[in-house]
Amino acid sequence: MVLAIRSLKTEDGSIVSDFLKKVIEDGGGGISYAVADRSGMIVASGIAPGAELSSLGNARLRAVAAVIFQKNTVDMNNATTGNSKVDDIYSGGGVTVVINGEIYGAIGIAGRPKPEKLFPGKPLWDHEIAFQAAEHLVGKIHP
Repeated sequence: MVLAIRSLKTEDGSIVSDFLKKVIEDGGGGISYAVADRSGMIVASGIAPGAELSSLGNARLRAVAAVIFQKNTVDMNNATTGNSKVDDIYSGGGVTVVINGEIYGAIGIAGRPKPEKLFPGKPLWDHEIAFQAAEHLVGKIHP
């Protein structure tokens, strides 16, 4: 079975949003999300109560970076520029949505407090949430 070339759409953002509500209810809080289509256009985004406004911009940048470079932003962490704001984008939180080897878009997450005790010096918490959201989305659009 061959899938038609598809890109993530606004409706897919609702699936991500519903999934993230559960994450926030579990004590997560403080996160923003963005969903980018395969061309890097943001098709959905949102910010949770208590999240810093700047986290929404970072979530969008992470989603777009994942699409442009066609890899998860956590895999770009060697791409440091010396600019802490830019380097934060490449530290994780942007995950490509891949189905049958094709990138359909990406999800960006930002703003989650980092669990320093679990991952000293590595902000992987945003990335783990983005990865779980991408898996959830793939399960919904391609069961």
